[in-house]
Amino acid sequence: MKSIMTNHWVQLPVFAGMLTVTLSSGALLAQSAPSPAESAGTVAHPLSPTPPAVQNAPASPEARQTALAPPTAQDTPATPAETAPAAAPEPPPPGYVRIEDDYLSGLQIYSGVTYPIQGTIGLAAGIYLAENYPSLSGASADTAPSITQSWWSEFDIGPSITLGPLSLTLEGGIAFDFAAKRALALNAPQLYTTLDIDKIHFESWLWTILYSPFDTPNNDYVHTRNWLLYKLSGAFALGPELDFNVNLNGKYGKSGLVSLPIGGRVDLTFGANTIALFVGYQTDKDSRGPGNQAAVGRFGLIHNF
Repeated sequence: MKSIMTNHWVQLPVFAGMLTVTLSSGALLAQSAPSPAESAGTVAHPLSPTPPAVQNAPASPEARQTALAPPTAQDTPATPAETAPAAAPEPPPPGYVRIEDDYLSGLQIYSGVTYPIQGTIGLAAGIYLAENYPSLSGASADTAPSITQSWWSEFDIGPSITLGPLSLTLEGGIAFDFAAKRALALNAPQLYTTLDIDKIHFESWLWTILYSPFDTPNNDYVHTRNWLLYKLSGAFALGPELDFNVNLNGKYGKSGLVSLPIGGRVDLTFGANTIALFVGYQTDKDSRGPGNQAAVGRFGLIHNF
């Protein structure tokens, strides 16, 4: 009887060889078709009579205890609600820029800011620039104060307090003429009062201009502006305005009123911007311009931020 040699199998009778071929073919088929264990992710040996434990096998008591343990903070990813929000940037302190042209000092620029300190108390600081300033030097009883062409550069600082609709700012400042390389005057004290309620806006400025520390004493005077506006709408307000100057050392040789224009003011407000127009009549004859011109005016543009 002829024997069969298959790979490393030993020589057997034909019946044994057929059995060997059959077993080898079954092994090959078992290697070609994935078993349920392989489908579940565990590869079983093709001739293993007992397949290894699959992943779905019951876990041990220790494993079940670990699986049921609550997740720790380290294992739990942070959710957006648990993440601390980023701190909002601190808003800048309130400030303003004002550009004016008027009968008294020509072109003027104001800019300032109020730094909050505690509650309703703040520190106001700003600058004031003018191309002209009035001078009483050389004036006589028959002539109005002359306008001196120069540059006025002033720095102001002082406390500010806000009580509901009422705001009070008290400042002091010093002015320089940088072109002439000299100090001009002190502007102290200054008082700014603002009252803003539903339909009414009142504002008052008070300046004390002291030339005497640097110049002749008869130039010291007080300047004030006062206006009361009725708000016809959110963008339109109008009302009377009164300005005046008082010489502290003598009006052309005697103390008293230097200027007293009376008129009306109109404010047009669009968001943070206001256009202001004042037109008045100079009631003090000695303060009128050439040719006894009594009309005075002021135009302003204010931006708040």
